[in-house]
Amino acid sequence: MKSLAVQIHAMRKRWPGFDLVHGFESDSVIWFGNLVGLERPFRVSVEYGLPTGPESPMFRLMPVVRVISPKLVLNFDAEDTLEQAAKGAADKLKSSLESTLGKLSDGR
Repeated sequence: MKSLAVQIHAMRKRWPGFDLVHGFESDSVIWFGNLVGLERPFRVSVEYGLPTGPESPMFRLMPVVRVISPKLVLNFDAEDTLEQAAKGAADKLKSSLESTLGKLSDGR
């Protein structure tokens, strides 16, 4: 288990643009930052705390990531299987790469 100091150091090194806020208790911390997804940027929080016992809340067992904005919306038409989801993700990645490569070849 990582101490808070070790976790804070690792997050600062890996995600320097995230802001550190002390958690609701003295042995927890929350980071806020922006991530750029394939389709849009997201504002997220990462909450981490030291376990207090076997009945600890989830953020004390592992870091909990929450999307703050934009609001996530359930998609009930999404693919049902892992294979379908992986194919959909691969298609989006292919499209994004083709678009980026097209812009590079056009000199944009």
